[in-house]
Amino acid sequence: DGEHPQHEAADISNVLLEDDMLEVKSRGYFVGLDSNRIECSVWVGFPLSFFTKDLLFACGLDHAKSVAVKLVFTDPPVYGSRCPTVKDKHIFIRQTTKRDFSTLGLSDCEPFGLWWTLEQRLSEYLQQEWKEISLGQQRTMERLREREKLASSKNIKHLMEIHAVSREVAKLALVHSNNHLDCATDLLFDEKKKLELQKEGKNSAAPQVRSVDGINMLLKCLHCVQKRIEDCTRFCIVCDKPHPLQLLKPTVCSEDLCNFQFTNMGLGINIENEIVKSPQACDLLISMTTGASFSGRHFEPFPTVEAVFTTPSGESRKISFDRNKPREVGEVLQKCPSISKMIDMIKRG
Repeated sequence: DGEHPQHEAADISNVLLEDDMLEVKSRGYFVGLDSNRIECSVWVGFPLSFFTKDLLFACGLDHAKSVAVKLVFTDPPVYGSRCPTVKDKHIFIRQTTKRDFSTLGLSDCEPFGLWWTLEQRLSEYLQQEWKEISLGQQRTMERLREREKLASSKNIKHLMEIHAVSREVAKLALVHSNNHLDCATDLLFDEKKKLELQKEGKNSAAPQVRSVDGINMLLKCLHCVQKRIEDCTRFCIVCDKPHPLQLLKPTVCSEDLCNFQFTNMGLGINIENEIVKSPQACDLLISMTTGASFSGRHFEPFPTVEAVFTTPSGESRKISFDRNKPREVGEVLQKCPSISKMIDMIKRG
């Protein structure tokens, strides 16, 4: 009975996904899957303890949390069916306190200062590499089709559940039985043969690294995100243009558009995190800006952001600063609470 080609392709893609997830997990990363008829969502991630304390401090990251990357596949909801992009809202990068990604959802995560930058860079990377990734996956799936003839994933799962054996032992039992489930079951009921298979399974259980033409997309995504965090102080966090030299913190280049997006749209930064993690630096910046506004000297670039405040009646109003009246900026900053009070307000939500 021949399977419909579309269903067969989806089944092989699921086998590929299982293999990729196993390899990711064997290398110490976190992995989880949320799949239904509408979308296939794969979570992968790593603990922030991978990085140095200096880098985490510069980026405003918490070493006790993990970075979580969500890749969504739709139309059809099959792993690798099309390239995930930020534009389609198929790439999410957040941080989370959870280590078990099997039940992870966006509600368990929170954005951090570099989330926007990392999503953009990963989206660009996948689009550039997608042809190579697709070809590599096709070659891997051809090998998987041959492997499925020797030991199908469906039969492997059945033996693992019924006999409580490892994946390797179940696979070996099927290989020795020409993928015949009843024969493999008889093998595992024989304690002597089962021990022999377990011994053989231990020798072959070491994680296998894919060959050059076999590509694990999940690992490529993880390596891309890790590399981008490591190099975040070398490039503009908006346009990705390299800085003349490596800086102490992630920031933007001198382009007006990048400065506008950085300041007015909050891209690449998390103000609350900066206040909590670097209170002295924030206090110094506020003090220097206030002093410069009253002296009228050395006040470039002039802030273009609008201040929003709430009147006693509950009405929201905007204040647009006048370049010719820099004192207005200082007057607003003088009305701000102290840094310690800001930290307390942030912690109370």
